[in-house]
Amino acid sequence: MNNSFEEWITLLESEWSQPNGFLGKLRDGVFDVHEGEQFAKMIESIKLQSSAVVELRFVSLIWYIPLFISWQKERALKKGADSLDFEQFSNRIQALVEDILGVP
Repeated sequence: MNNSFEEWITLLESEWSQPNGFLGKLRDGVFDVHEGEQFAKMIESIKLQSSAVVELRFVSLIWYIPLFISWQKERALKKGADSLDFEQFSNRIQALVEDILGVP
């Protein structure tokens, strides 16, 4: 995805919104594997150049995603999510965010 930070920020904010964003739904314990796959593909499409200066709002929206997902696991499982599906999704998102932001 060759979008600008402004476009990525808009996409990420829509995913955090309730009641329709993927992360907004997850906040309520709703985990749908198909929607998770679409969300992961969106995250996977974000490509930064190694020399990119990253906007603070973009960082605040993306770095928190893996942590947030891990916090929602119990809630999602109580609402019927499959544990293995959720764990695989969580691991995939962690790896994608690491690919985008890097690791220390």
